[in-house]
Amino acid sequence: MAKTYVIGDIHGCHDSLQELFKSISPDLSQDTIIFLGDYIDRGPHSKKVVSFVIRLPSGQYVLSGMIDLYKVFPAAGMAFTTSPANAFRECVAKMLQVWDIVE
Repeated sequence: MAKTYVIGDIHGCHDSLQELFKSISPDLSQDTIIFLGDYIDRGPHSKKVVSFVIRLPSGQYVLSGMIDLYKVFPAAGMAFTTSPANAFRECVAKMLQVWDIVE
């Protein structure tokens, strides 16, 4: 039976993320993992966390947290230009731009 796991607030803690995956042993061909964001900042291995998450097989969901948006986008030369009311649409558009850069 397929399971759904929801994971958030990793904050650069790659070792802890690896321990969690070892503990839950998800079957990535059947199970769904939903990442809620905040992959970077605080912990020592933000780049390893992002690398791990984006290399998971398709069918997993990767959402951006506020820390990801406000630290990654400016570093990539992108900034928010709309009001908070339109922020969601702009976030989606910016994420598509980031994915185009990554792929």
